[in-house]
Amino acid sequence: LKPQFGEQPREVTSEGTDVLVALDVSRSMMSKDADPDRLGRAKRGIKWIAESLSGDRIGLLVFAGDAFLLCPLTNDIGAFMMFLDSAGPDSVNIQGTDIGAMLAESVKVYEKKRLTSKLLVVITDGEDHEGGVDEEIEKFRELGVSVYTAGIGRESGEFIPAGEDDSVPDAFYRDRDGNLVKSRQDQSLLKKLSSETGGAYCDITGSFSGLNEIIDVIRKQQKENKGSRIVKEKIDRTWIIIFLIILAIGVELVIAERRKNAA
Repeated sequence: LKPQFGEQPREVTSEGTDVLVALDVSRSMMSKDADPDRLGRAKRGIKWIAESLSGDRIGLLVFAGDAFLLCPLTNDIGAFMMFLDSAGPDSVNIQGTDIGAMLAESVKVYEKKRLTSKLLVVITDGEDHEGGVDEEIEKFRELGVSVYTAGIGRESGEFIPAGEDDSVPDAFYRDRDGNLVKSRQDQSLLKKLSSETGGAYCDITGSFSGLNEIIDVIRKQQKENKGSRIVKEKIDRTWIIIFLIILAIGVELVIAERRKNAA
């Protein structure tokens, strides 16, 4: 092993695609109008995308009433899968669904990181309780980020489980009047978000075929996009060892020569 210590920054050029995935982990994603439920179905779709990558980086942002980056961009698919498996309603303290907050958090990632391309995949049922989407769409346009939305959930709607046991009516959420609450996919919002940012919409409730378009875009960008990012590397200090060895040999020769002359 070479002796290495200390770090120095270096700019490296890379080819490929950086994919940021935003996953809705709100309570409505536990509705069972997808198999096994919306969240479980969404995770299967994300795994399909992740397994199709080849040397690219992928990151995971989770959101409900708030949003945060759960897994930074990485090409370690195994680590990404561990973060994905752990994602759920308990991952975010504030419940509800705030798509505007998710978009705002995604913008921060694109502003701070030097990405080889700008592609955001959003998997959600599309329900938005806070608004603010239009303002964030404008930021995405300015950054040149395309949003690909994958909707999940039936338009007819489904009840939202309030706990583990959904065999009794009380296990579902109710409104203030005591009526059972249904959650429906908002396709119109998702289609607007994707179309106005140069992306595309697909529905993955019953089939993952629509994800092929997203995967095709990723593969196309793998060939066309080049970018650079700063990495920190250990500094090779082998020359110090070589210098010390040469110095030691030189000192030993001098001492030996003096002993010889003294004799």
